Amino acid sequence: MSYISFHLLLQRWSLRLIVPVALFAQVGFAHAQPLDSLSNYFRGLPLDSVEQLERATEDQRTLFMIKSSLFGRYLYKNDQEQAMVKAREQVDLAERIGNDSLISRSFISLGGAFAMVNDINSALKYFTVGLEVAERIHDSTMCGLATKEIGIVYGWNGDDRSALRYMQRCLTYGAKDGIRARAMTVMVRSYLALGSVDSAFYCAQQADILTEPGRDPFGYAVYQTAL
Repeated sequence: MSYISFHLLLQRWSLRLIVPVALFAQVGFAHAQPLDSLSNYFRGLPLDSVEQLERATEDQRTLFMIKSSLFGRYLYKNDQEQAMVKAREQVDLAERIGNDSLISRSFISLGGAFAMVNDINSALKYFTVGLEVAERIHDSTMCGLATKEIGIVYGWNGDDRSALRYMQRCLTYGAKDGIRARAMTVMVRSYLALGSVDSAFYCAQQADILTEPGRDPFGYAVYQTAL
């Protein structure tokens, strides 16, 4: 065997070792993180890396957040089939874990999966289940997310007064910037549909809080369109 051939073979062996070791390190790092930190961490990884992590981890809490991250990826890719699969897997896993915060999050994901396929009744049903669980445990983040999603569904279907009611309710939970910006953007459309131009313009100004568009490209693009 020539020196070059041996060197190339050694590189291949090294890569085969590096990938599982790197994945093991990532999974170990993830175990000790809060849910929001896990969400941000997995969001920053390439899709294929998150899919590999899903196969590599055995910790159920970490696995749930990996499936949640994959659901979001498939949602934005409009991969309806895979989004539905991951949403249902989240519900099953959350119920096995028995954590109400994860159960709330999982039903909100399932509502989102049904919204993707325009099954409005099922979407509202599961968003409402997620909201009820979140309210019971006083999880303001999930309450804000659920009410935002319910408001979006009503807005899609031309019920602008209901959309506004849920978006205003969303804001009372102290929504984070991304959720607040999207809620305000939906309110812009609903106020315009109802002929309240001043209120629409006010909401458009309030929605201008995404200082890093790259962290939420979809939300930023929707806001710019509404403005």
